[in-house]
Amino acid sequence: MISLQRQLEFVTIAIREHIIPVVNDDYTKGQCVAITEMLMDIMKKSDWSIDYLSRLWILQLDTIRQLSEAFSAHDAALPRALERTTEAICPGHALKGKIERNDKIFCDLLQGEERPGRKALADAARMILRDYLSRQTKIEFEFSHHPEINEIAKNRHG
Repeated sequence: MISLQRQLEFVTIAIREHIIPVVNDDYTKGQCVAITEMLMDIMKKSDWSIDYLSRLWILQLDTIRQLSEAFSAHDAALPRALERTTEAICPGHALKGKIERNDKIFCDLLQGEERPGRKALADAARMILRDYLSRQTKIEFEFSHHPEINEIAKNRHG
């Protein structure tokens, strides 16, 4: 069985080598190039890309650790759904599902209302989650095939 990444690579090569060269319309050529760019992004972020998912997962575990420390310091309980996510890494869709569930919980925490007497905890959680979002965005950029975005993500241009 051919992996999804390999299938997308074959489609991208076919479009670049067999379709784009024979298209006479500049607009259509541009659309074909855009399609190949999109396919390359999907290829790098597909479920078979354990590097991509592992980086996101490790970042989430670090964020959960930071949140746990902040909640403990304020004598508060971390949402139970996050506490169960520290189990071993699993492949494919299951790991992707865990990442997506954690992201939803992180968003809920980020947008959550402050409880009376919990402003310091809410501020600490927001700071941790904003850092998470920044680090997550850098990972997304690193896994983009666009060289200029990848350079920016690695802070090579300032």
